[in-house]
Amino acid sequence: MQIELLLREKPARLLLALRQAEAAGMTVSALAKASGMSLVHASNLISSLSNNGLLEVRRTGREKRVKLTPLGVEVASALDLLFTKLTTKKEPQATPVIPEPATQPASSTQPQELEFPQPPPQEKKPEPVEPPSE
Repeated sequence: MQIELLLREKPARLLLALRQAEAAGMTVSALAKASGMSLVHASNLISSLSNNGLLEVRRTGREKRVKLTPLGVEVASALDLLFTKLTTKKEPQATPVIPEPATQPASSTQPQELEFPQPPPQEKKPEPVEPPSE
């Protein structure tokens, strides 16, 4: 089986659309529409997935009906679970407990002042001189 085929977006969408379909499956055109791809692209993917044992294709008159094989059901379920896990927002974790800073000895009861460096002096730009008006 070509595993990299299943990790691409459109084949996965196709399998998930079939998973939600009724037991009778879907026509190729309905599956293409539900998966958001062209009929030609869906038909090519159906052929690849069918060759890998994930889909069963039956012709009824002019229609081709596609449904998942038992292996296809397992793979589609695993993909659905994976997408659910990846897209579900995680609960925020508890705020970590930050230990209190060590207390200073009792002899220094006054808070210490913090010294910040002074910014460098800014140069004053000379004002432009206007030419005398005539």
